[in-house]
Amino acid sequence: MKKVLFLILLLAVVASASFYWYSTQRISEQLERVAGGLEAVGRLRWDSVTLDPRGRAIINNLAFLPAGERDEIRIRSLTLITNSLPGLLEIAPMISRGQLPSHAGFRLSGLRLPLNPLLADLKLETLGLLPPLRSRGCGLSESLTIANLIEIGYVQLDIDADLNYWTSGNDLHLELKAESLGLSRISHDLNLMHAYPLTTLDSLVELLKSGYLLRLDYQFEDQGITDRLDQYCAGEDSSAALAFRERHFEAWRRAWTDEGLAPTPIVEAAYQHFLEQRSAALGIKIRPEAPIPVNGLNTAEIVDLLPALNLSFSIAQGPDIELSTQRVASTRPAAPVVDEMDDEVEVQVRSADTAATDSTIVLGRSPGWNRIELSAAGDHIGDQARILLEDGVELTGRIMAVDSGNLQLLTRSRQGEFTRPLRLDSIIVIEIRP
Repeated sequence: MKKVLFLILLLAVVASASFYWYSTQRISEQLERVAGGLEAVGRLRWDSVTLDPRGRAIINNLAFLPAGERDEIRIRSLTLITNSLPGLLEIAPMISRGQLPSHAGFRLSGLRLPLNPLLADLKLETLGLLPPLRSRGCGLSESLTIANLIEIGYVQLDIDADLNYWTSGNDLHLELKAESLGLSRISHDLNLMHAYPLTTLDSLVELLKSGYLLRLDYQFEDQGITDRLDQYCAGEDSSAALAFRERHFEAWRRAWTDEGLAPTPIVEAAYQHFLEQRSAALGIKIRPEAPIPVNGLNTAEIVDLLPALNLSFSIAQGPDIELSTQRVASTRPAAPVVDEMDDEVEVQVRSADTAATDSTIVLGRSPGWNRIELSAAGDHIGDQARILLEDGVELTGRIMAVDSGNLQLLTRSRQGEFTRPLRLDSIIVIEIRP
């Protein structure tokens, strides 16, 4: 009897080991296919894959080297989390069939992201690394970017992050928590609704186009980024950071009045308190009384959108404060009216010497911005360019080169000249002048 029990136990161990080996092999094969698909843009490698019965796959020491770059993007461990081991093994086949798993989560531990010019135009506020409007008052730039982080000495981002999503009928719930060493700690809790059940990848894409916002929670906690950026915005004077924060507050208030709104005194006092409490957490909540179309968030005027958002904020885990505003006359300057000159204008010049002969100078039209096709950018090396990117960023600089799907744009900052590579497929409009 003991021999039979021992044999059964041995068979169970062998079966478990075989299943574990089979499962890890399946995931490794899927990674191999992903790596093969990325060969044109870079090289993907990893050390090992481990599984556990709770439905977690852990990929250890994952690294990706973009083509033409020297620094790898490294992840100490990437964990894919599902409800069970069978559910984990089914994710890849479901995605290949165009289906959307009802629940999944990802955990990034030890993400090392080198900061290079390819990321230079990403806005810190859009990434959530700074709260909305926190860049106002910083010189000519009203929206700080990764390029500004590079200028003040950041060479990489070290991030730990957790991302979880689940679907329920027509609803999508998304949670993101991320901590960037020396920058900030942020979290997003987002709830969206679609008109149809979310069961396919196509329905997920449609949700982002025609879905509705139900709720949003955002949390920001400074981990060193605001002090360094305030000093950067203040300039060379190390004692001017406080003066910059005062300038920022006025610019923050002006950003509202430009939209025809003025925050109430209690809102202004709360924001000033946030600026004074350097490490205080900022929480923002959106609780619309009725679902808001996602595609209207970027197109609607803030003066019309704000009441529908039912927005509130809190400082240092304190009580929620309603973001109440009053309508005022907009302080946004009117667009200048430019009189078009004729192609040629004759100007008579009279000499102070009465004996000299008067002369006439023919002036041509002053050079202006001329829109060109993107394919013609290579014909304008050395020309000034004004470029609009797909994320709304507008840049001005000199075209230095066009090659390998990138346009090299020479721009200026207080730190000197900086050449930024811009992906050609990210450029919406390009205008040039000599």
